Amino acid sequence: MQLPIFTKTEIERRQSVLRAKLAGLDAGVLISFTNSYYMSGVPILPWGRPTITIIPMNDDPVIIAGKADEQNISLNSPIKNVITYGDIEGPNVNEAISHLANELKRLGLSKIGVDGYYILMAYVELLREKYPDCQIDDITDSIEDMRLINSDEEVDIIRIATEIADYGMQTYLSEAKLGMTEIEMAGRIILAMAKFAASKYPDMGITFNCYSQQGIHSLEPHAAASGQPLKPERLLCVVVEAAAEHYMAAVERAIALGDLLPEQQKYYDTVISALQKTISICAPGVLCSTLDKASQAVFQNAGYENFLCGTGLSRGLLNAFEGRLDKSNLRIYNDYPLKPNMVLSLEPYAIAPGVGAQRHCEMIRITENGNEVLSKAPSGYLRIA
Repeated sequence: MQLPIFTKTEIERRQSVLRAKLAGLDAGVLISFTNSYYMSGVPILPWGRPTITIIPMNDDPVIIAGKADEQNISLNSPIKNVITYGDIEGPNVNEAISHLANELKRLGLSKIGVDGYYILMAYVELLREKYPDCQIDDITDSIEDMRLINSDEEVDIIRIATEIADYGMQTYLSEAKLGMTEIEMAGRIILAMAKFAASKYPDMGITFNCYSQQGIHSLEPHAAASGQPLKPERLLCVVVEAAAEHYMAAVERAIALGDLLPEQQKYYDTVISALQKTISICAPGVLCSTLDKASQAVFQNAGYENFLCGTGLSRGLLNAFEGRLDKSNLRIYNDYPLKPNMVLSLEPYAIAPGVGAQRHCEMIRITENGNEVLSKAPSGYLRIA
C-alpha cells in the first residue's frame, strides 16, 4: 500500500500554524502549486488546472482540483472535503475560481488571505468578479515564515534528494574524460541517478537534472549542457539537481579540465576558500547578509570585484519557476537571521575575467548550534584528465 508523502499529523500541524497567523481573516486560500501542496500534502502539477486549498478558521479544510487528481488526493492528503471540476465543464481557471467563490459563500467566508506573491492577478480579479463582497488580503509573508523552517519530515526528504544528487556528482567525477561531450555526460548522470533512485527509493516521485558550462560559458549559469567536448585548460562548472517529491537539492562543482593556467588556478583556489569560509560561520542567529559579505570579502581580497548574484538560497520545496523564499536569499541587503532547520545551498562565486564564474555548491542544514553539511560528494580541488 502506497503511503502518503507526509503524515496526517504533519499536515494538520501546518494548518494549525496557519490558522494562528490569520488574525482577523476567515480563511487562508492557497492557489499556487507550492503553497497548496504545502498546506494539503498533495502535489498536483497544474497544467492549466489550478488546485486550491482552503483552510477555514472554524471549518474543515477543502481542496478544489481537476477530476484527474482525485486518486492523488486520496493517497496523499488527509483533507476529505474535495470538490473537483472536469475539462468538459468549461475553461479550467474559470471553473476552479467559480467553485472557490461558491464554497466561500457556502461557508460564509468573506475575509480571506491568499498567497498573492505566487499567483496571477487574473485569479484574484476573477474571484472578485464572482464574489464582490469578499475581502482579499495577501498572506504571503505568513506562508513564507512557515516554509523557511523545515519540519523533520521535510528534512528527511531533502536528505534523500541530496543523496541522489551526490550520487550523480560522484558518477560524473568517476566517469568523465576529456573529449566526452557535455550533453553525453549529462545523459549518463541522469540515467545513473534514475537507476540509483529506483533501487533505493522506488516509491518516491523523483526528478533529475544535470547541466554544465566550460570556461566563460559559466557566465550563463543556468544554461543547458551543450554538445561541446570537454577541453583541457578550462574550468568546468557541473550542476546536478534532484527533487524528491518536489523538494529540490543541488550539488555543484568547479572541476579542472586537465592542467589549469595560473589565473584559472587562482580563481579555483578562491572559490574553495570562499565556500569554506561561508560554511564555517553558518549558525543560528547569523544574518543572511553576513554570509554574503563574508563570501564576497574572500573574492575581493583575491582581486575579484564583480559578482553575478548572491551566495545562496534556501532549498526544499521549490522549482525553477516557483517557491523561492526571498527572506532566505543570501544577499548583502537581507538581514534575516538563520534559524535551525533552514536548509541552504551555499554557492559563492564571482566573475573572473577570461576564466568564467564557476562554483562549488553545498547543501547545508542549520542546526541548534551550528550547521550540518548534507552533501557528501567530493569537494575541494577536483580534476578530469
